[in-house]
Amino acid sequence: MLRGCGVAVVISESCLPAGQTWRDLLAALQATSNPPPLIVTDRLADDRLWAEVLNLGAYDLLAKPFDAREVLRTVQVAHRLRNDPPGPVDARQKPLKSEAVGLP
Repeated sequence: MLRGCGVAVVISESCLPAGQTWRDLLAALQATSNPPPLIVTDRLADDRLWAEVLNLGAYDLLAKPFDAREVLRTVQVAHRLRNDPPGPVDARQKPLKSEAVGLP
């Protein structure tokens, strides 16, 4: 489905049906040309999951229940990354941990 429809940003639960996880989705996305950023969501968004998400190549982790402003900001920045990728030197900055877990 992702190959043919030009998806700009993917938001996924950390646990998916049939025993799959966001890691499986990330691998499928990375196998496509020009993969969209992946934002993972989880009720138990902690430091360990946040570090794992970023270290494995997903864009960010959003804690549930969602804060509408945080979701909008995260999706907008991920979308901007998709439409205006960094130059030859990867200038993409990872989100701050406090932003990813919804801390002030």
